[in-house]
Amino acid sequence: MKLVFGFIYIYFLFSLSICLGQAHPFITDATEQTPDTTIFNQSLDSIKKYVYLDSRKIKPYMSLCKTMMEENEDLTGRHKLGFVIQSIYNEFNTADYLKIAKMIVDNRYLLEDSDVIQSQITQFNYLDGYTSMEMGDFEAAQQVFYKMLDNAKENNLSTLIQANSSLGEVFTKSKDYENGEKYLLRGLKIIPKDEANIRISGYIKLARLYQSADKVSKAEVNTNKALSLADSISSKDYKLELLLIKVDNCIQQKDLD
Repeated sequence: MKLVFGFIYIYFLFSLSICLGQAHPFITDATEQTPDTTIFNQSLDSIKKYVYLDSRKIKPYMSLCKTMMEENEDLTGRHKLGFVIQSIYNEFNTADYLKIAKMIVDNRYLLEDSDVIQSQITQFNYLDGYTSMEMGDFEAAQQVFYKMLDNAKENNLSTLIQANSSLGEVFTKSKDYENGEKYLLRGLKIIPKDEANIRISGYIKLARLYQSADKVSKAEVNTNKALSLADSISSKDYKLELLLIKVDNCIQQKDLD
């Protein structure tokens, strides 16, 4: 089986390099003796890299991983759950939440595999909660994010940030702006100062909350904080989004006046 997938992988990478018009770093490394798990992990790394940058580039990698999952007994629950998680992130590009919800239900059994790691379980549960939130099931989403918060305690900063921020989003969407503000501020408070992108995202969520609560002056304050950070890291994407938020602030203020 390793020999077969080794040849498939070499052919796949060669074909991919032609399609993308560039050499692929794994082409010179992979041989027919390359373990299937290495081939799978390399493909999964490429999916992670391109899932939001250019989803078109991940299609060949997705196809290869699916084939290996169907035909290879060497892949463990950790490998399979890793692929499922990235597949869900890919589906977020289409916002087909019914499909995503089915993927979550169909693959929840993988959480019981002894080989999976805690970070994967946390990530899968987050995706479960986020999907529930986007589908309007705020109570189910809250349950997931509260559980994440309880499990994280002080031991996992990234999970604490994610859980607080996610709770803030759920309460914002359910128009409970007091609790939404509380959790977004808690999340923002513990974000390290050198994590500019995460801080910008936190300020944006606060700005959107204050817009929804008709507190335009607070929305503008947080928009400007985010813009300052975006300038410091030369983020054009964030700047465009923030300029649009400022336009919304201006229009909303005129309507309130």
